[in-house]
Amino acid sequence: MKWLDHVEKTVPVIQITEPVWKAVNCMKAASLNELPVLSGQTFSGILHAKDLLNSDPNNSIKEYIDKDCCTINGPEELYFLPFYNHQLLPVINNGIYHGCISRNTLHRLFYNELSQMILSGGSSRDGLTAPQKTNNTKRSSKVIGHSQKMKEIFDIVHYVAPSDSTVLLLGASGVGKEVIAKMLHENSCRKKELFMKVNCGAIPPHLLESELFGYEQGAFTGAKRGGKLGIFEMASGGTLFLDEIGDLPLDMQVKLLRVLQEQEIMRVGGLQIINVNVRIIAATNRNLERMVEEGTFRTDLYYRLNIVPIKIPLLRERKDDIIPLLNYFLMEFNAKYNSTKRFSKQAVQQLMSYPFPGNVRELSNIVERLVLTSRSDVIESCQLPKQVLTCLKTESGPPDQENKSMDTLALHWNTFGQGDNLFDYLEKEALIRTLKKYGSVRKAGTAIGVPHTTVFQKMKKYGVTLKAIR
Repeated sequence: MKWLDHVEKTVPVIQITEPVWKAVNCMKAASLNELPVLSGQTFSGILHAKDLLNSDPNNSIKEYIDKDCCTINGPEELYFLPFYNHQLLPVINNGIYHGCISRNTLHRLFYNELSQMILSGGSSRDGLTAPQKTNNTKRSSKVIGHSQKMKEIFDIVHYVAPSDSTVLLLGASGVGKEVIAKMLHENSCRKKELFMKVNCGAIPPHLLESELFGYEQGAFTGAKRGGKLGIFEMASGGTLFLDEIGDLPLDMQVKLLRVLQEQEIMRVGGLQIINVNVRIIAATNRNLERMVEEGTFRTDLYYRLNIVPIKIPLLRERKDDIIPLLNYFLMEFNAKYNSTKRFSKQAVQQLMSYPFPGNVRELSNIVERLVLTSRSDVIESCQLPKQVLTCLKTESGPPDQENKSMDTLALHWNTFGQGDNLFDYLEKEALIRTLKKYGSVRKAGTAIGVPHTTVFQKMKKYGVTLKAIR
């Protein structure tokens, strides 16, 4: 991303030699909580208003400059704190300050870029790089999938959507079966026709036949004059999504099988056969194979529906999707409720560790609840729902060997110098801590999951020896 194309050059700056009182006056005049600090044209860091409170107005601002900033490397560098909470993000090129990007602008840029990459099935796990494979598959705005498992599903949808084949969507409640069904419809030749959904478990069995196939006048007591069109007739030419197909009664399973095979129906109380042209997408959270074995689901209907099965994984099985989904729902509900809420780093980490038994639907509900109930702009971990905190507390038993090894990565930033390579710094510190903790190259390699030869290579790269660190 070309940060220089989006900078605001009117943001005031302050020179490193200026006193505190001048910085405070400048912030007040511009209604800002941060100011970029320059030495000539060279960027020196960021000055935060909170750090100037109760300080001597005549002091130099040098001791208050925040230099512990992360960088996104490229033709330009964008300086910002992890899970940034300040208004301005300076843009630097070869150490020279060019202007700032506001928090809202950056949020919009990142969201647009992520949406394009994620929704187009981008294959990179390293950031915002263009996808290696492109197609014309249209994604519904709510189809967020950055994990490998979801990319594989998108590939199947891409090839299956243009056909009229029956698709069976499998997966637990809340994983997004209806969203995938709409995606199939939107990429089919029927996309200009109706997409209709029927929850087979929500309609009483005695009404199900008349709802699906319609009825003639006088078919039963209370029937409307002139009869009524059924859902199959209304959806003719389009797509019919039969949700919770596993809840369909056995007698209706026989009639549905005939519709799928012959593409024709007969209204309740009618004598005339009516041809319909409907593409069927079915979904269930039940184990149909087991139901077939138990005799509660017809074998012939199962195989008629199971032409193209697509199993949608649980959210906890595709953790790479949690943060993109979190960002999507946060933006959606911020816009809906006219708020500017955001999550703290700790809250995001705890949500990443939560198993989400309710899957994507539960994540959406949690975000909406927190946007509505949080009194501050930053949603802290203590504000997370009780089930999240209780689950995490229950699962956190005595630290095992794996958790101990992960402590190695709990690094500090205090000694990180401006201009140093952040990744080399972190890698070297992790290497030293691991070697100190385990005392041998082989044990260190096992702890961090790499061969001992790799540990030797890194030690040589950074000039680290066991003798020096013991």
